[in-house]
Amino acid sequence: MSKIRKQVYLDPSHERELKKMARETGKTEATIIREALDRLILETRLDKERMESWKAERAFINEWTAKGPVPGDQRRWRREDLYDRKGLR
Repeated sequence: MSKIRKQVYLDPSHERELKKMARETGKTEATIIREALDRLILETRLDKERMESWKAERAFINEWTAKGPVPGDQRRWRREDLYDRKGLR
């Protein structure tokens, strides 16, 4: 796998931590930086997917809310009953 060289500037505290991590893990500083970047990329993608899922869920909720109450709805439960059912209390 070919690599592309990049030059970055680090704060002194980052430099100290990077060197410490390299010593403790036996990894190169470049490997640690690449792994951190991989985690950031994955986290950013997951955040985007979560936000898209939430938007879809929100649209679903809004669609059902706009329909109003179900005709003839005779439910006799309270919000607290849901917690009891799930064993959350």
